[in-house]
Parts: sequence; structure tokens; C-alpha cells
Amino acid sequence: MRRSLIRKLFIAILFLAFVPQVRAEDIGGMGKLTLPPLKRQLGIQAGGFVLHPKVGLTYGYDSNVFYELDNEYETPNGAQTLLVVPALTIANKYTRNVRFRFDGKADIKRFLSSNSVVANHSNIGGEVGVNVRFFASGPISLELRERFKRALERRSLETERNFNRHLNRVGASLIFAPGGGALKLEGEYNFYADLFTDTNQDWGDLIYHDISIKGSWKFFPFTALLLDVNWQLRDYLDDSRGYYGELTDSKPLRVRVGMNGFITRK
Repeated sequence: MRRSLIRKLFIAILFLAFVPQVRAEDIGGMGKLTLPPLKRQLGIQAGGFVLHPKVGLTYGYDSNVFYELDNEYETPNGAQTLLVVPALTIANKYTRNVRFRFDGKADIKRFLSSNSVVANHSNIGGEVGVNVRFFASGPISLELRERFKRALERRSLETERNFNRHLNRVGASLIFAPGGGALKLEGEYNFYADLFTDTNQDWGDLIYHDISIKGSWKFFPFTALLLDVNWQLRDYLDDSRGYYGELTDSKPLRVRVGMNGFITRK
């Protein structure tokens, strides 16, 4: 009986010595209670918005500024390039009813060359856009958007003229996505303007209407039927058809229907 009492006492001592240590380690140390790590949120908090400023800097060398063949011209058109890209994104934090996003960036490009024709292509481009979606978490939502881009493009011969373009898109979408997300239908309209800044008269300038209907039905967990319809009404502002018929108005219609996912086990 004495041995049994000693054995029970020994087991009790082990239990009291070991179990509290394990429990203490589970909560963060020897009896030390630790709080969970704070969620890291990048950006600058400004009321109900979050700002994300950025800046990029690139230095390089362009051996063929005008995309010419090596033996086409004797004048070298290579140059050192410096590109500075400041950017800013603004988004709202509370997106249950309204989801807002603004993003913009500038492309400040300089050609560091003794060739005045090359150096004169130093310019500033960039892009800015706004996207607003109402009732984003509901079964029916409306999205409005606007985006403008100034694209810097050079010609394929050594000249101070360019193929810089101003592109603008304004549009809206009506999205139907009932509870569960198995079915989704979206009607979309966009108006595009694609205008050159340094061409004769209106050569190459294009405006067009873009209408789309997109849908998906996930009738199995990993299988869905897809629908994608797009219709464009393209109108070139130049009255002629261009040099090779490249400025021909058109009304292309594209329809795609398919299935994505698993059909059988293999």
C-alpha cells in the first residue's frame, strides 16, 4: 500500500510539473499571454480612403530609337534613356455599398543624346482612371468607369514627328449576380476614342462603340457554361480609306460559347 501511495504521488508531481508548462507554451510562453499580430495595412489612411503613392526610376540604353535596320541610315539613333514614373492609387475602405478606385501614373521619359532629333522625343505620357461600382455586394450592381491614356510612340524613321496617341474610354456595366455566385450576367458598354497627335489631317483617328454581353453558369462545382458576345461599330474620322485600305469602317460581331471545367473523372 505504501508503494501504491508513492506511485500515485509521483504521477501527480509529474502531471503538475508538465501540464501547466505545455498549456503555457500554447498561449505564448511560460505563463506569458501574447496578443495576435496586428494586421498589416499598407498605404496612407485618410478618413475612409487609403492612398498608395509609388515612384519608379529606370535608367537604360535604347540601341534603336526609331526601329530602323542597321544599314538603313548612317546616322546612329541609339540613346541613353531615363524614365521616372510617379504613381498614385486611391481606394475607399468601406466597399459594401460603393467601391471606388482611382489610379494614375505619369511616364516622364528623357533621351540623353547629343542627336537633337532623338533628344526632342523626350516627353511626358501617362494614364489616369476612375472606377466606381454601386451595390458591389448585392445581386445587381452598376459600374461606371473613365480612363485616359497618353501613349508615347516613335516613328520607324529618324524624324522629330511621332506617333503619340491620346486614348480615352468611358463606359458602364450592369452586373447581375444572385446569391451563391453560380450565375453571373454582365452587360457592358464602352465608348472609345483613339486619336493621334502628330499625323496629317485625321489619319488614323478612330472612334468606336463597344457593346458586350458576358455570362457564366457554374452548374457543377468545377464546371461552367460561358457566353461572350462583343459588337463594335468602328468609325475612322478620315474620309479616305487610307493608303492601303487600313482606315475602313467596320461593324465586327464576335460570339463565343463554351464550357470550362471537368466533364469526367479523367
